[in-house]
Amino acid sequence: MKSSLDSNTINSNFQYKLNHALTGLKASPQRNHQDFLRLWEIYKEDMNCVNLSTIMNILGNIKNEKVIRQIRLSREYKEIVDFVSEKLRNDPDWFDQSQVNYNFDLHTFLPHLPEKLTLFAFSTLALSFVALLNQALTNVLYTFAKLIKPKISNAAALDVTASDDIDPRAYSALKHEGETSKWKGNVREQNGKIYAIFSYINTNFASKIASGGAQEVALTVWSYAILKLFAPNIFNAVVENRERLVEDCNPQELSLICWSFARNRHDSPELFDLVACKPEKILAGGPQVISNVAWSFASNNMRADDMFASIAGRLDMLLMEGKPQALSNTMWAFAMMGIYEGDVVSSLWDALVNCTEEEMASMKHELYVQMYQVTIAASIEAPHLVLAPPPPKMNKIVQTATTRNTDVLISKSQKHVSNILHRMGFYHKLEVSPMGRSDGFLSLDMADTKNSIAVEFDGPFHYVRREGLEHITNRDDGRTAFKTRLLERKGWRIIRVSYLDWAGLSNEEEQIGYLFHKLKEVMDI
Repeated sequence: MKSSLDSNTINSNFQYKLNHALTGLKASPQRNHQDFLRLWEIYKEDMNCVNLSTIMNILGNIKNEKVIRQIRLSREYKEIVDFVSEKLRNDPDWFDQSQVNYNFDLHTFLPHLPEKLTLFAFSTLALSFVALLNQALTNVLYTFAKLIKPKISNAAALDVTASDDIDPRAYSALKHEGETSKWKGNVREQNGKIYAIFSYINTNFASKIASGGAQEVALTVWSYAILKLFAPNIFNAVVENRERLVEDCNPQELSLICWSFARNRHDSPELFDLVACKPEKILAGGPQVISNVAWSFASNNMRADDMFASIAGRLDMLLMEGKPQALSNTMWAFAMMGIYEGDVVSSLWDALVNCTEEEMASMKHELYVQMYQVTIAASIEAPHLVLAPPPPKMNKIVQTATTRNTDVLISKSQKHVSNILHRMGFYHKLEVSPMGRSDGFLSLDMADTKNSIAVEFDGPFHYVRREGLEHITNRDDGRTAFKTRLLERKGWRIIRVSYLDWAGLSNEEEQIGYLFHKLKEVMDI
C-alpha cells in the first residue's frame, strides 16, 4: 500500500534506517547487506532517485563475492532492475535530483561509513546526496557495473548501439564463464535487462550526461568501459565537452576518463592531445594516476613525447611511492611507445624484480604479461638495456604468462584466409611464434617461416574506433602497432588483412585477387 507520509518524513525515516544499516554493515557485511535491500522493500513505493542511488552505491561497494551473488539473486535486486527500466522509458525526469526535496545532513552520515570503502568510492557515495543533474543515474550505472563483474573476452565485447529501446533480447545471450547452470540462467536474464538499460542511456541521454559534472562523466564512461560496452554516443559527447572536462577534472577523474577511452578503444585524438598538454595535473595525481594515463596513451597508440618526458622526470617519486601495478603499467607504456632513453624502463624493472614476497602475492596475471612483453621488446629494440633476471619463482610465471591454447585463437575467418592462401601456393603454418615458443604476444596468424613472411588477419579489436563497429577507423591500437613494430625489427614482412576489407569481398575470385595484391607488395611474384 502506498505511504501517505510527506517527502520530508519519508526521507527522515530513510536517514535513520540508513544509519542503522551502515552500522550493521560495518560490523558484519555478510549478514547486514540485507538491511539495504530491506530499505528498498520499505520505501519502493515512495522511492526517490537519491535514496535509490544511495542504496545501490553501498551495495556496489561490498567486496565479498558470496554476498554479491546473494544480492544479485535477490528478489529486491530484480525489482530494482525492472524499476530503473520502467523509469527510463516512462519517466526519465525522475533521475533529475534537482527535483528532489531532500534535506540531509551529510555530516551525520560520515561516521558510519565502512572503513574499507576506498576514497574513490567514498567520494562517489558522498556526491549521491548533492543535487547534481543526473548524478543518480550515473550512480545506478556505476553500481550495476560493479555488481555484474563480467568475465568477457575481447571478442565478446558488445556494441550498445544495437538498440534504441530497452530490449533485453539483444543481450540475453551474454556469456559468463565459471558459473553454475542455475546462476547462469538467473544472471543472464537479469544482465540482459541491465545491458539494455545501458544501450537505452547511450541512445537517449548521451548529451545530457556529458554536460554534467566531471565526476559524473568519469563514472559513466568507466561503467561502460568496465563492461566493455562500446557506447559511441556517450564517448563522442565527452569528446565534444573535452575542454571543460579536462579543466574541471581532478587528476583521478581525468585518469579514469583516459583509462575508459583506452579500454573501449575509442579513437579520440582531440581528447588525448588536450590531456597531454596538462602534464602538471597528471603528475599531481601520484603514481596510480600517472601509470593509468601512461597506459591509456600507449594502449590507444597516442604519442605524447613531452608528457612521457615529464613522467620520466618524476621517476624517483614513482619508485618511492608506486605499487607494483603502477610501476608495471608505466614501464610497459614506455616500452610500447619505444621510449628507452634514460633509465626509466630498467629502473622500473629492477623495482619489480626486487619486490617483496607480499607484493608478489598481490600481483595480477596482467602484470606478468607486461613484464614478459617488456623483456621481448627490450631484447629486440634496446639490447643495451640490462634487465636483471627475476627470482626463479617470478621468472617461471613471467616466461609462461602469454602461453595459450592456439586452437582457441584461430577464428573461422582466419582459417578461410589460410585455406585460400594454401590453394594460391603460399605455404604456411598457423599460429607460429618467432620467439621459438607458442605465446600470445608475437604469435603470427599465418607464417611462412622460410621467407619470414606473415599474414595477419586483423579483427575489430586490432583498431581504435570512433563510431559503431561498422565504422572502424584505420588506426591501429597500441598493441597491434607494438607487435607489428617488433616483428618488422626482427626482419619479418607483415601482410595485414583487415576484417572490414575481407567482409567487403563478395566471392572467392575477389578474395584471391585481394590476397594476390597483398602478397605482391612484399614478394617478387
